[in-house]
Amino acid sequence: MEKNLKVIAYTPMGKQQGQLRLNIEGSSVSGVLAIMGGEHAFSGGVLEGENISLNMKVKTPLGAVSAKARGTLKGESLNVSAKTRFGMFKLSTDN
Repeated sequence: MEKNLKVIAYTPMGKQQGQLRLNIEGSSVSGVLAIMGGEHAFSGGVLEGENISLNMKVKTPLGAVSAKARGTLKGESLNVSAKTRFGMFKLSTDN
C-alpha cells in the first residue's frame, strides 16, 4: 500500500512543509520524505496497528541529521515526534 501525505515538520529551524511518501508492505515501512529542498529516502520503518516508527537521515544546511521518529498513523493522519541531535521535533499531516 502506498500513501502520499502532505506534512509539516516543526524543527529547530522553524516550520517546514513537505511531502511524505510511504510504502507499506505488511508491517514494513519505507519511503521518501521530500522537505527542505531535498528528497530523503528511508527504509526499516515499522507499522504495528496505528503505531509507526521511522529512522531516517535528512540533509540540512547543518549537515546530515539522523532522526528516530515514533508516533501514530491513523488513515491519512500522521502524528510523530522525532529525536535528533538538535532535540525533538514534530512531524504531522497538514490537515
